[in-house]
Amino acid sequence: MSELYRMLGQSGIDDDYLTGLTNKGIVKRAYKDIETADIKICDETEDGLTVTVDDVTCKLVMPLGESTCSCPSRSMCRHIITAFLYVKREFESEPEEVKQDENMSCSERTREAGELSTSAEKQTEDFSELLDYPLSTIKKQVGMNSFRTIYEHLIMENHAVITETSIVTVELENQGVKVKLLAPIEYSTCSCGRKEFCVHRAEAILRYQIYKEKISIENIAELIMSEGEEKLNKDGIITLAENIKQMLEEMISAGLARLSPELVSGCERFAIMCHNERLADFEKDFRTLSEQLRLYFGRHASFRIEKLLSDVIKLYGEANHIVHITDDREIYKLTERMRTEYVPSKPLDLVGMGYRHFKSQTGYEGEVIYFLEENTGKWYTYTNARPLYYEGKRAVRITGKEAAPWGLDCSMQELAQSRIHLSGCRVNQDNRLSSTSEAKAEIVGARAFTFDGVEKNSYNNFSQLFSEKFPTNASVWERNGYEQLVFIYPYKISEAFFDSVRQRFLMMLEDAWGNRIQAHIDYSNEESYNIKYLERLYQQIEKKKKKPACFFGKVYISEGMLKLYPIEYYEEQTTKADIFLSRKNVGKKKEQNGHTEEDKSANNMDNPEVEGLKDCLENCRNLMTQILQSGFTTVQAQTIEDIRRVQTTVLQYGLHYGGEMLGRLAEELEKRKHDMTIQGSEELVATFVRLNLYIIEALSKVKYDEVAWKFGHYEK
Repeated sequence: MSELYRMLGQSGIDDDYLTGLTNKGIVKRAYKDIETADIKICDETEDGLTVTVDDVTCKLVMPLGESTCSCPSRSMCRHIITAFLYVKREFESEPEEVKQDENMSCSERTREAGELSTSAEKQTEDFSELLDYPLSTIKKQVGMNSFRTIYEHLIMENHAVITETSIVTVELENQGVKVKLLAPIEYSTCSCGRKEFCVHRAEAILRYQIYKEKISIENIAELIMSEGEEKLNKDGIITLAENIKQMLEEMISAGLARLSPELVSGCERFAIMCHNERLADFEKDFRTLSEQLRLYFGRHASFRIEKLLSDVIKLYGEANHIVHITDDREIYKLTERMRTEYVPSKPLDLVGMGYRHFKSQTGYEGEVIYFLEENTGKWYTYTNARPLYYEGKRAVRITGKEAAPWGLDCSMQELAQSRIHLSGCRVNQDNRLSSTSEAKAEIVGARAFTFDGVEKNSYNNFSQLFSEKFPTNASVWERNGYEQLVFIYPYKISEAFFDSVRQRFLMMLEDAWGNRIQAHIDYSNEESYNIKYLERLYQQIEKKKKKPACFFGKVYISEGMLKLYPIEYYEEQTTKADIFLSRKNVGKKKEQNGHTEEDKSANNMDNPEVEGLKDCLENCRNLMTQILQSGFTTVQAQTIEDIRRVQTTVLQYGLHYGGEMLGRLAEELEKRKHDMTIQGSEELVATFVRLNLYIIEALSKVKYDEVAWKFGHYEK
């Protein structure tokens, strides 16, 4: 009995391990061949234990994956599996006393062959090789881009099922892939069919290491950052931030009234420089600022100086933050998400719920389709956007009849009204769908309202909507750009009109308890059709030709009100959501039988506890917009007096930091009243910026409290 024969016979290699080396079909075929094939165990040589199976010769070694066969197959063939199973069966049929005697006589050889014995044990009993596999080696094998994509998978919490037997099986459900991890790792297999070390094997190892708490996601992030820091142009980024600060200081000090329209082109140049330094947020902010300045110099009716002031303050604050950063890693975090990563997703059953055309202030135009996933109730979007900021590029007219993605034979608007099954798709962290050609879609029917996702996002009680969708201060949602998509079933529409002064359409929606949501659309060429449609709808409802049905859109807090941007309007129809809401309505009405008309009107009044503070803060903001308009050198004496007057009021409300900043600003402006130079104003600009950041945050909190009071959720 040779030493290798004994180790093969005693090894814990089972069917799971053999299936991992090959596949289930070959293992089944090998069991049949044991009974029918002519199998002989020959002597052990330097090449391994020789076993003949019919007319082929196998050389069995440990690890088993390195065994060879004389047949033409280049992979782990059925002959090797058959030979191993035969050896194992023969060894197990040996009498126990023979095994024990042989073990005694071979003790010296066992010590000499300790490495082989250890290797045999590790194949089936120990996964330390998987757990100790270095992160740096994985990154090197798959490349940095793929390693980063795996990291995106992990932070998106895509599901994986991990099973431990004699091997480790990792099912990457969202990718439809199963990986069988074996020791040694090079014998691991993946259902993608690739023989080399693929990204699926890499992700499976990382998920297993995280599962066994050998590493954490933070360890992976650290490795990505450490390599990114080596390529980071820290000096260039800080220099750019200093130039941004200087430009904004000159802009604030001089005032809008003294600026040239050429500043619009200057902002575009800064946007390009930010793009080159991979500062995605700065690029977006500069394109927004450029658009605001274009509206200002063009005297456009939609221009809002409060918006421009907020954009300038935000940019200055961010640039000042970069200038004072000392940690390279913090700078790298600003550059690491220049482009969003799209990762594979499991098949989705999507229902198109709405379509809208957009033209953003960041220089993009396109269309968005909103989908609800039938099984999870999650929102997904598909965006087709085109940049408009390239010089000489003409915008393409969008009609909604453009071809749908994923090989579908329909238009974008038709897709927005359809149910589809989407496989091979890729999504990013915001659940935005990629247009990758690998994805395939199939239309399975028309839009439906009969699944739980619609019911979960449907509201006829606006107070309940507010408490569920806005549990915290509204500024948090605004900063994150988070869209709250809902279906709203109003009890009535009390009024609708077009504000010709501010160029916007407003429609007041009410529930059965007098709570209000204001539908709001700013006028543009793209929105003109929607505005006309809603105007006709209101006229029909007012004449009692129709009853209010269902609005689909995104809700947000603005101007101390809960507002809705309507994306779609669904005509009256009997749906599961309608029935569900009508039942909720009846129950609520029974609970609130004591409500009077006075109670309902009270829901639309301003909160007296915050109204005075809101007026005070808005006066502060108006004074700041006056200073932005005039600059520091031509501030009127009356403006300085108004600042000191509002400072007294602010202090009475207990806003000590705001009062201190107002006093400091008034004092500095008094000193510079007749100074026509722009230089040397950095400290004054810093005071101006800190004060405005404070006002913006305070106003956001007050307006949130105002809305919360209207819906009965205000806590003093």
